[in-house]
Parts: sequence; structure tokens; C-alpha cells
Amino acid sequence: MNARPLTILTTACTGYAIEAFELNVADYIVKPVLLPRLLRTVRRATELLQEEEVIINEVEKEYIFIKDGKTIRKILFDDIYFLEAKGDYVKIHFADKYYVIHTTLKMLEEKLSSKQFIRVHRSYIVAIEKIDYIEDNVLYLNAVSVPLSEFYKTMVLKQLNFL
Repeated sequence: MNARPLTILTTACTGYAIEAFELNVADYIVKPVLLPRLLRTVRRATELLQEEEVIINEVEKEYIFIKDGKTIRKILFDDIYFLEAKGDYVKIHFADKYYVIHTTLKMLEEKLSSKQFIRVHRSYIVAIEKIDYIEDNVLYLNAVSVPLSEFYKTMVLKQLNFL
């Protein structure tokens, strides 16, 4: 289990509410914070923490939503080939296209299924079933090469059931 803390955001900006709930926050409070609203949020958070066998912020899905300009797109995990870190952005690669979103690779890694995806480099996560072959320290997916770092190589080979 990769449980994260229960998160409540307080902000003066209403524009990030959708993105916040996509990240599975418990609540999103807009400033100025009024006491009745704060108490309602605290009660809700307390109830969530007291529920038996609750897994906080852990939702196993087969998709994510991303912001693409003014459009919010549904991305199926099965369609993703690999993810590539580009500074404060991540490039999500598909068979014939890619999207660039403002997030971190670590944030996406927490959302992805560990059964479907594996980190192979500090800047890359790949879909396991999309790996065609590995040669030296390079993975090939649909004729595209992705580096495999020495640091992750042992873990990758173990997860691939390498004989």
C-alpha cells in the first residue's frame, strides 16, 4: 500500500479545484475560511480517519484525467507507452502521439498501477506490456528507445520475471 496523508487544501484561488480532486484531496476550502466551513471539513476528515480499513488517497483506477489546453482528457492506462520527465512537466507518450502536462513524474508514479508500469530511469516510467525487448541498458517500445539505468535494472528484471 502506498498510502499518503489525508490532504485538505486552503487557497484563495478557485481555479485548481478540479485538479485538486483529481489528486484525491479530502477537501478544498476557498479563503477566506469561515468557521462553520472549517468545522464541517474537520468533521469529515475525522470520520474518514476513523473508518475501518480506510485507504487514504488510494484509488485504483484504470485511467487519469489530464488538462490539455482548455480540454480535460481521459487517458486510459492501457494506451500509455511511457512517461518522460521534462523538468516541471511530464510527456505522456502513446503509440502515435503525446501530451505534455505540468506535473512531476513522482506524482504520476503514485497514480499509476505498479502492476502495469515500472520506473526504469529517474526520468522514465514505462508500461510493462509495451516493452518489446531490452538491449544493454536500453528498452525498446514500439521502435522507440528508452534508457534503463543501472540503478533500476535489477528491479526491472525482477518485475519482468527475467529467467
